[in-house]
Amino acid sequence: MLFYLWDTPLVKKLFGEHNMIYMFGQDHKDLRRQIAPNFTPRALSTYTALQQIIILQHLRSWEHLSSESPGKPISLHLLARDMNLETSQTVFVGRYLSREARKKFRDDYNLFNTGLMKLPFDLPGFAFRNAKLAVERLVETLSDCATQSKKRMSEGDEPSCLIDFWMQETVREIAESKTAPPRSSNVEIGSYLFDFLFAAQDASTSLLL
Repeated sequence: MLFYLWDTPLVKKLFGEHNMIYMFGQDHKDLRRQIAPNFTPRALSTYTALQQIIILQHLRSWEHLSSESPGKPISLHLLARDMNLETSQTVFVGRYLSREARKKFRDDYNLFNTGLMKLPFDLPGFAFRNAKLAVERLVETLSDCATQSKKRMSEGDEPSCLIDFWMQETVREIAESKTAPPRSSNVEIGSYLFDFLFAAQDASTSLLL
């Protein structure tokens, strides 16, 4: 059912006002320039190190599960999905999500994922409405992460995740020009982070499953 959703205004309802799905032309070019620091060799090496830590932790837990019930098949669908989400959370916003926030994030992301595959009835009690509300909470959480990262980067701390590399450059631009660059409000950044996270989850989970 997902195929028709992208061609309707409902996608804006689900992903919010600030998303990259309908961004074209100069706006898209400007945003690509702003996020370029996220993909330098230094940034990428940081992400791979974080990914390795999380993936190894999950592989060990899977091994433990299998040893508890030798010979019994284990479904990897939910296990792989949770591993991918934790990997994305850590790579994208790292220390800015507490353990409790990560659990709430996972629950909301599952609501979003469920609603994405249902009929787009924007009415109370329907999966689409639950997904839309979940996205609002997810973007709010990611916006708060952007706020925390801006503070850390303005204090000269070293980047430790994707949002840090992004905000380090944003903070530098603000310091040099005394004005914030376009599309750099915390809400906008939170929305773009959600777009990135959705793309990462969709690609990595499809690859594994």
